[in-house]
Amino acid sequence: MKKVCTYPILIVLLFLITPQNPKFSVSLVAAQEQSKGQESLNNKKDKGSPSKQKRATSKFIYQADSGECLDSKGEKGFNIIDLKYLFDGLHESDLSSPNYQPKPVYLNKNAECTDFSNFDFNRIIKLSYVRLEKWNLKGSKLDGAAFAFAKMLDADLQGAKLSSISIGYTSITGKVDRFTEYPKVCTLERKTRLSTDSYIKCEL
Repeated sequence: MKKVCTYPILIVLLFLITPQNPKFSVSLVAAQEQSKGQESLNNKKDKGSPSKQKRATSKFIYQADSGECLDSKGEKGFNIIDLKYLFDGLHESDLSSPNYQPKPVYLNKNAECTDFSNFDFNRIIKLSYVRLEKWNLKGSKLDGAAFAFAKMLDADLQGAKLSSISIGYTSITGKVDRFTEYPKVCTLERKTRLSTDSYIKCEL
């Protein structure tokens, strides 16, 4: 049998797939541009509405057994306030009421072990009866914070320190535990008769 020399074929194939081939170069550029466009589109889709954006994992996590906020190394501490995350994603209540007036709402925010000591919420919410609903405030420090003409509803206040929070024309409701410190104006109750969880209701 005669041996067929494959070198010329290999050379031709190498030539065809190298960037020197104009058709290949054009196709490569087009594919890269398409990929960039799809990536940009995906990023826009992933962002969605601001309220659905998730905060990065908290460095300090609340420990229900001790009432402390610890990091992965077991060291105590608190997370800093993330204003951009916490006060982004404004929603308004529904339009079912005939005398509807828009009421700003910030939903489902994760502020676990955040240090709000002496923080002025009024500077952000502008005394406009804003509602903070279903916030995770476990282990957070709220002593000395100013929170007036607003509502904090159905919050997780386990281990939170808010005994000296400054409130006025304010409603606060939330789940608490034995480590929670709350103002004297708050009443302790249970959400349902069958529930073992304790809740506080504060109105002033």
